[in-house]
Amino acid sequence: MLRGSLAAFSMTAYHRGLIDLMTVLERVRWQDALDVAILTVIAFRAFQLLRGTVALQVLGGMGALVVAAIAASEAELVLTAYVLQALGAVAALASVVIFQGEIRRALRRVDPTQWWPRRRRAVSESESATHKILANSLIKLAERRIGALIVLPRHDSLVEHLTGGTVIDALPSVELFESTFHVQAPVHDGAAVLSGERVHRVGVFLPISTATSIPEHFGTRHRAAFGLSELSDALVLIVSEERGEICLVSGGVLTVAPQEPEELALFIGERVAAQHTEAVSPKARKGEGRPQKPARRHLGNALALLVIFLMVSGAWYAVAGDRSTMISVQRSVELRGAPQDSEIDLVEPNAGEVSVTVRGPRRLLYSKAQSEVLLWIDLDQAKRGRNRLRIKSKSPGGLEIVNVEPDYAIVRLRPKPNGQ
Repeated sequence: MLRGSLAAFSMTAYHRGLIDLMTVLERVRWQDALDVAILTVIAFRAFQLLRGTVALQVLGGMGALVVAAIAASEAELVLTAYVLQALGAVAALASVVIFQGEIRRALRRVDPTQWWPRRRRAVSESESATHKILANSLIKLAERRIGALIVLPRHDSLVEHLTGGTVIDALPSVELFESTFHVQAPVHDGAAVLSGERVHRVGVFLPISTATSIPEHFGTRHRAAFGLSELSDALVLIVSEERGEICLVSGGVLTVAPQEPEELALFIGERVAAQHTEAVSPKARKGEGRPQKPARRHLGNALALLVIFLMVSGAWYAVAGDRSTMISVQRSVELRGAPQDSEIDLVEPNAGEVSVTVRGPRRLLYSKAQSEVLLWIDLDQAKRGRNRLRIKSKSPGGLEIVNVEPDYAIVRLRPKPNGQ
């Protein structure tokens, strides 16, 4: 008998929940669907930009604090909710300072000017010659297993990201790079930074990336390349002393470069001439210009998108989804478009106030219904004497005006006395 009662209770709860869900879906406006879609896309894009970084882990912790604070507030745990809200506010302020680099990079990615399609600029003959010298130098360094780090700036300024180094302002050559990155050279641990067609500085230190997605076998040199590419659109070339491999890091992703001089020179020239950072898989292999992403990555993106959509939908429902609550408020009626040569007497409603019944989410009702519900009368077409006019109304987003009582007003217009 007990089992039957539990089963009946479960079915009743299921049907009640289904009815509530259908009621909510019936009241969904196209603006609500667009609202959820926009926030889902923004949140998913932010997830893609921050995936594999410490910043994403911090955001997850802040989200857990927010959820815990809401749960404590709903359970009427006043002190716990207050402490959790305070911790969340402090964490939000601290994250702005700690992750200012990630925030700057994200804002740069959403710059509308970056979306405008541009044509690749032509590479001059002198630049092409520089790329050939650079390619030959990298090949020689790779053959001798000499580690190297070379920065090719593009559009973004690198002043705030580079520290230390020695200004040499020299023409590039194979001998220059070999002597710079030789293990006994005092500046071999730093990077060589080009400016135009000259080597401007050597022994420069780059910001180290904290991304957790970087493979463990990559050392400090690779992490420095990732760090600068995450903060700017610079191209960073790496020669691995352990594997004798030449790689290029751009936009936070790594590509294995061709190991032949002519192909490598062409590869460098194409990347330098590109107006935007090209999205290349971090698992690029030799001989593959743009390999297909593995199925696991597609599945991970699909799951992440689904989770984000459910979270945004849940947040929308908590804030604006349940529109079953109704309250009545007293609001004053505004007179608009009054003729300047007439005096106006509002006969009805008495005291110029009417009762308005508003329906919507509880969280919005008590914060907006008292102040943002508007009632007014248009007097543009009113005539001298007694006028019966309809009261017009407007509710803020997310709320619905169910009834206005009374829904009309009686206004008397009379001419102003002479001289007024």
